[in-house]
Amino acid sequence: MFKLEEEPARTWLAHVIAAHTTRGTPPGTGAHRPPIGADWNPVEAGEEGAVYLLVRGAQEAGVLIAPPGAEIDFEYSDDSDGGCYRFVLAVSAPAPLTLASYAQEMRKLGDRDATGAEAAMAILREAERAANQILRQLTEFIAATAAPSIPGAGCCAGPS
Repeated sequence: MFKLEEEPARTWLAHVIAAHTTRGTPPGTGAHRPPIGADWNPVEAGEEGAVYLLVRGAQEAGVLIAPPGAEIDFEYSDDSDGGCYRFVLAVSAPAPLTLASYAQEMRKLGDRDATGAEAAMAILREAERAANQILRQLTEFIAATAAPSIPGAGCCAGPS
């Protein structure tokens, strides 16, 4: 399951916001540094890329922890009516697989009244919930469709 480490995430976001203000590079962010400041509003037009970088950067920084071989991404689609988003789970092992949450209106992302770090935390919590829901649905699907075992159908069945 995915796990958002709340306190380390808040510390990381404080560094991200400070770095955005001073144009520095926050620790543990690398190429996926989200350009968010204290008054950042993720549902404003043009902020979709920052949301994507937030989710990627949180995983890269180790504050949104994914199971081995899995990662979650944010995907935005412009529909000329404010857009919509979904979270996409990519599994690389044991075999590549991509699954997505249901699309939502962009205006419903995170906490509507929050800005800056609180808005970012709301999005990271939503990413964690979406990723874990997709994993649960996959697990339930596999359990429901697994071939039943047939007694005596092993390779060595038969008279001795």
